[in-house]
Amino acid sequence: TTVTQIENDGVHIIANGKSDFIQADRIVVNADLPFATESLLVSDTRTIANDNPQDNFDWDDSFDFSSGVVAFHWSVNIPCHDLNTHNVFLSASSKKDAVKSWGAVRENVRSDMKDDTPFNFYVHRASKTDPAAAPKGCDSIMILVPTETLERKKEYAKLARDEAIERYKGQFDDVYIAKIREAVLNRLS
Repeated sequence: TTVTQIENDGVHIIANGKSDFIQADRIVVNADLPFATESLLVSDTRTIANDNPQDNFDWDDSFDFSSGVVAFHWSVNIPCHDLNTHNVFLSASSKKDAVKSWGAVRENVRSDMKDDTPFNFYVHRASKTDPAAAPKGCDSIMILVPTETLERKKEYAKLARDEAIERYKGQFDDVYIAKIREAVLNRLS
């Protein structure tokens, strides 16, 4: 079931290929505000298309955004005793590197992720405080690497949601993700 539009008294959905309206007294939207504003919420300039509801993907780019992030969720077959529950890896071999390491956050600039490129990342090791987060003798870690935000393409708003998302994924292709993964592994080793 996918919510396609939200009104004051309920939501339009698509379920099993059929559209429907579900009345509601209260609606909680657990989506980013820029996406919800542009794709879900009905306003004076955006009206309901009852005869043809569409599941689209777009956002209001007039908002200020925090940086994007590439997230890795890894299960490893050894315990990572050197990691605490929360770990921040900062690049600070010089003032210039320290400033450059925040480029994705401060200037929305893509890093080339070469061996000498300074970058920062965060690692969460849940099993440090919750042994149930990983099997005995193993570990579970989440890694967040700040990146530039997606570049909004207005023409993608006219596409079906799945097609738009596939096109946006091209901004973070497999080669770039592999470079980030390799850079993180090099820093952790």
